[in-house]
Amino acid sequence: MKLSDDKRNVLAQMFKHGAGRAAAALSNITESQVTLTVAGIHAWDAAEIEAAMSTLDAEFGTIVRQEFAGEVSGRAFLVFSAKDALRLAHIVGRIDGAHDELDFEEEGVLEEIGNIV
Repeated sequence: MKLSDDKRNVLAQMFKHGAGRAAAALSNITESQVTLTVAGIHAWDAAEIEAAMSTLDAEFGTIVRQEFAGEVSGRAFLVFSAKDALRLAHIVGRIDGAHDELDFEEEGVLEEIGNIV
């Protein structure tokens, strides 16, 4: 799917605004300063999503998928390295423990972060 520069800019502004609000909410939860940035906006046709997800999963390791509906409908993906996803879940969820993979509780924390974002 090809986005015009104008549409990409509008989406970028929407996501930057949302990221700012999410950062404020996460700062409140963690009692720490949180900064979120929108690293990129990619638009895929439905047929392209599976290949894109495989690439992102191999490259980063952890993907939180969120579906949204309303005036604008679609799916958003938060993409983290496995290490950063685990660290974020521990900080936000105030979870102690040292292991290399996300467990059920940590996955739940990441899903809630997705809801906030």
